[in-house]
Amino acid sequence: AQLSEAYRIRKEHGSTAGIASVTFNLSQLAITEGNAPLARSLLERCLGLYRELGDTVGLAFVRYGLGLLCQEADDHAGAGAEFLAALTFAHEAEDPYAAAYALDGLGRNAIDQDRPELAATLHGHLAWLRSKTGMAVHEMDHAAYDRDLAAIRARLDDAAFRAAWEAGELLGLG
Repeated sequence: AQLSEAYRIRKEHGSTAGIASVTFNLSQLAITEGNAPLARSLLERCLGLYRELGDTVGLAFVRYGLGLLCQEADDHAGAGAEFLAALTFAHEAEDPYAAAYALDGLGRNAIDQDRPELAATLHGHLAWLRSKTGMAVHEMDHAAYDRDLAAIRARLDDAAFRAAWEAGELLGLG
């Protein structure tokens, strides 16, 4: 109710950036409530608003959100495309926080497609990025991160895991 009121006020006063921000927050609330159709509609509205603003960080997070919706629907190709688009926007914006979320999404998508070497490489690069920027795994993301690593380790022997992880770390040096 408060977000809907904030949206109404922002729309009344004509702040495109404010409308985009509130719309994005409403989309996240819709995702939390399990309302994927509403979340998708709101995220698609955000795409237009952030494009109008030229806000590549906003675009990165919207594409990440769309990737999550694709993942929930078992649309691995769609999820991969959205996470890759998110990573591209994050790179363009030079935003490591947005890049971290995109890499995490790509890594989880690789797990879902039974591509553990790729998942380990992506998570290795994510670990490098986090160490370079001092960014920790967010408290609310720890359980999912731990599950992802366990799923990767269950599918690879130690040597293969280490090799793929280190390859991911080396990607940051290039």
